[in-house]
Amino acid sequence: MRKSLIKAAAIQLAAYSLIPVVNRLFPGSVIYTFLSDLWLLNPLAALATSVYMGRKCGFCWWYALVVAGLFIPTMFLFYNESAAVFGAVYALVSLIGCGIGAFIYKQKRKKGQ
Repeated sequence: MRKSLIKAAAIQLAAYSLIPVVNRLFPGSVIYTFLSDLWLLNPLAALATSVYMGRKCGFCWWYALVVAGLFIPTMFLFYNESAAVFGAVYALVSLIGCGIGAFIYKQKRKKGQ
């Protein structure tokens, strides 16, 4: 479980940081990527990593806290406090993803018995 958590958290942190770093390097791309990052890419990464964690460990509600917590440094480095609401949105998306993953986990365990 520890390996799965480290993998998922690393992918989530990379997803949070990748687009803002590109925007800092290439300022002309900010117009195109700013909203897609907050509204599309980060929630999809939160959903994908949460489904992965749910498949590996069952329903892990605490992973939603990890997802929200990993957004905090990115929020202060690249955005401002007004982006804090997105941390809550990502946590909610993460809970949905954990539920989907837990469903897959249960189905897999039923099949194995």
